[in-house]
Amino acid sequence: MDFFYRHLSSLEKKGIILEKKRVKTVLRRLGNPQDSYPSVIIGGTNGKGSTAVFLDSICRNALIQTGLYTSPHLHTPLERIRISGKKITLENAVRISRIILQAEKEIELTYFEFLTVLAFFYFAEAKVDLAIFEVGMGGRLDATSVVNPVVSVITNISHDHQFYLGNTLKKIALEKAGIIKKNSCVVTGIKSLTLASFISEIAVKKKSAFYRIRTDFSYEKIDRDKFIYRGLSENLVIPHKGLIGDHQFDNASSALASAELLKKKGFNIDSKAMLRGIKSARWDGRFEVVMEDPLVITDGAHNPAGAKALAKTLKSYYSDKKIVFIVGIMKDKNISGILKPLSSVSNTLMAVKPCIERAESTERLAMKASRYFKHVKTFSSVSEAIEKFIKKEKGSILVITGSLYTVAEAEKCLKGIKK
Repeated sequence: MDFFYRHLSSLEKKGIILEKKRVKTVLRRLGNPQDSYPSVIIGGTNGKGSTAVFLDSICRNALIQTGLYTSPHLHTPLERIRISGKKITLENAVRISRIILQAEKEIELTYFEFLTVLAFFYFAEAKVDLAIFEVGMGGRLDATSVVNPVVSVITNISHDHQFYLGNTLKKIALEKAGIIKKNSCVVTGIKSLTLASFISEIAVKKKSAFYRIRTDFSYEKIDRDKFIYRGLSENLVIPHKGLIGDHQFDNASSALASAELLKKKGFNIDSKAMLRGIKSARWDGRFEVVMEDPLVITDGAHNPAGAKALAKTLKSYYSDKKIVFIVGIMKDKNISGILKPLSSVSNTLMAVKPCIERAESTERLAMKASRYFKHVKTFSSVSEAIEKFIKKEKGSILVITGSLYTVAEAEKCLKGIKK
């Protein structure tokens, strides 16, 4: 069984390669499994995973057998591939991996490409009713975008992965819009009129119907988690959403609009399934309360937009509490852009470096953090920082963020403490 993890580890050194030729060749040799079921593809800078989880939850509450493919993972790559909420077993991952390796021959897929092909094959083998794919990066050249979806979703667009996607929002938008296919449907949570108009023009050229938040569907916030959804044809009072934060109103609404379009395509999704689906959605590591005493929250915010959303949520829920951050960030990220919004809710930061080569050093992170935070300390590990907080910071709230790698290490440590 170690074969699966050893093989994935060997692929990590290949890094990121944005082009679909290799994936298409391997899939053709496997009989194009991705074409054997209807699919939804979800891209965007932030919120695409949450939107995918909301939509998956709605469909499962409508008794639709779903395949769900997301990335990255917290603890094991098996988490990325799920059917009806259950992650793929290691036995199935090993078995299908051997089939893929036979189909590869002279082609060497990257880490992400290999797992994407594995998901395509696994979902076809299980004969899922619907597969939901979260784009890895960009869209136009992402391995997931070989599917021909019935609905494409673009949650929002902001600066991230500029090295690969371009340094302007219009260039990034062009890459994201690559998931739009001919004669399909497009749902977007983009609020910028300029970017939404740009995406709309692309949809028109591809003869795909275009549905935009605030124009074709919208929501009205009632309180922290309750909202009114005014959709394409449905008007629903949603008493509770399963994912915390104001930004999740946008994601939930985009998922609901997508569910309405699926209903028009023949899927049996009623209003009860929509209500239950939004309420029961869960997404590990996204504003997740992982310990009650002391209160510890993990959130995988890894870019400025995510950090702003996290800060806004903390202000909404815990404005009267002292907040302490444990932060570890990848060196290729906009570190200052992440730190600045976090400093609006706290003056204390514990700098860490998760166990991955891509992570920024604690010293450089602390130096940048000192521009925004009054109290900054460095720690040799995530676990050391957590233990220090628990001993010294009685009555404060600990928020662990900056990267899902940081969150994953923290959750492993906290499980040991809770035992």
